Amino acid sequence: HALLAALYNRESNYSFAATIYQRLVEINPHESSWWFGLGVSLDKLGQKQDAVFAYTKAATEDRLNAQALAFLQNRLQVLQE
Repeated sequence: HALLAALYNRESNYSFAATIYQRLVEINPHESSWWFGLGVSLDKLGQKQDAVFAYTKAATEDRLNAQALAFLQNRLQVLQE
């Protein structure tokens, strides 16, 4: 399911991606990559507060690579301005 959600994000189908990621984080709330994907989807949908929450959850799980973490920190800064 995570692969399907990532593909939906890549194809700009953010609504479907967000729905799948939401279900995934309900199953395992400690998977940072799923929170990250949810954050990206919500960010693209213009749901800033929810995106900030998802990005923050992804950061607190501390399992992202340096590139994803840098992107996440940048988006959090932009969204919180």
